[in-house]
Amino acid sequence: MIPLWLLLACSPDSEPTQSTAVDSTTDWEDDADADTDTDTDTDTDADTDADTDADTADEPYIPHDPIRIYAVRHCEKDGGDDPGLTEEGAERAEALAVLMEEIALDGIYATSYLRTQETVQPTADDQGLTVVTDIDPEDDLAEHIRATHPGQTVLHAGHSFSLGDFGEAVGLADGALSVSGYGQLWIIDVVGDGTAVVEESTFGLVDD
Repeated sequence: MIPLWLLLACSPDSEPTQSTAVDSTTDWEDDADADTDTDTDTDTDADTDADTDADTADEPYIPHDPIRIYAVRHCEKDGGDDPGLTEEGAERAEALAVLMEEIALDGIYATSYLRTQETVQPTADDQGLTVVTDIDPEDDLAEHIRATHPGQTVLHAGHSFSLGDFGEAVGLADGALSVSGYGQLWIIDVVGDGTAVVEESTFGLVDD
């Protein structure tokens, strides 16, 4: 007689005992697929970033918030320790105000000397602005204008001994503002990357 436990062990309905090894192989394949997906995504993202950087590098630089500065030397001066303008100088200052009528100014600057203040005062009166006179024009004024007037337009009156340094302070090359007489007008555009370009013109009376 065959024992009952032996009959049960040999029965066709009994379940196999090797499923664990098959499942392990399946899990390994799933993990391998997951790693492949991760690597592919990473490589794709890196390629995309590289393409984006290349595209950005090819784009031209666009200045942000450029500043326009109208710079002049004071008009003809009188005599004395701190002279004002002569009659001819006062006429030239009025001519400057007329020239500025079509230009909306956001600030007007002059040095602590009377002759520069009288040069821009008619313009300030016309535009309802106060002339700022307490900032060093050779260094601190350039920094002040950059910080205070992004995207705006200002007027500054200086001297033959100060305008060259002021020009360098706003980003122009040495000697870009070369004073040779009265009635010179420099139009300086300071762009967002700190560089500047200048165009020279004249105003008022012709200097003989």
